[in-house]
Amino acid sequence: MMRYLILLRMFLGNAVRTETEYRADFFAHTIISLFWLAWAGLSIGVFYRFTDTVAGWTYSQLLVVIGLFFCVNGLRQAVIQPNLSEMSSYVRQGTLDFLLLKPVNSQFVVSFRHLNVHAVVDVVIGLAVAVIAAGFAGTLGVAEFAMFLWLITMGAVALYGVSLLLHSLTVWIVTSIGIEHLLQAALEVGRFPSTFYHAAVRLALTVVVPVALMTTIPAEALLGRATVNLLLMATGIALAFTALGSLTWRRALKSYTSAGG
Repeated sequence: MMRYLILLRMFLGNAVRTETEYRADFFAHTIISLFWLAWAGLSIGVFYRFTDTVAGWTYSQLLVVIGLFFCVNGLRQAVIQPNLSEMSSYVRQGTLDFLLLKPVNSQFVVSFRHLNVHAVVDVVIGLAVAVIAAGFAGTLGVAEFAMFLWLITMGAVALYGVSLLLHSLTVWIVTSIGIEHLLQAALEVGRFPSTFYHAAVRLALTVVVPVALMTTIPAEALLGRATVNLLLMATGIALAFTALGSLTWRRALKSYTSAGG
């Protein structure tokens, strides 16, 4: 475990050193992120021009979901995109061979080798907006916050599991362009609470493509609506997707014939 923590520290250090060479780009990205978040907040305000609630959600409560969407999307751009989306390049160019030869777990290296530091800003800003909005909704307490921390962690685990599962398919299909578009499109659905959709769609967003686990369910915790059963369900689904993604990765490696195969 200590070995992998040291590697993570090295990966993070390299990413930060690279980012500090382009400080203007970092600040520009921060300004752009704030602009898009403000735009999203103003856009959903249109829904509340003539009503106080939409499908049981007030404006402040919906801002919690919007904030978590920015947080999860930032996490995808910070960790998932710069790592797993490179799988097609690894396979086409044969550089996957070199990663597999390293004396560490290949899934770990492929998953966490790079970090898009400026995308971490979206994670921080999104979390801040979600917590502040929950405070305005008047439901934020210690128990709610503790449950939220666990559920948002499970949301991140679910995002990683689904991404690993889909990107592992690159070993067979070579390209990952469609996979990236699919992940982005699925995550966009989580911009709004799952209760906005039909019951069948809500079920699919929970157990088939667990987008609700990444935004709506953690938001429910911040708003004091989550239950222990919901926490257990979210934990089980997140761990199941991660286990399935890891299994698919190992199966893909067994069929990988290397660049010279």
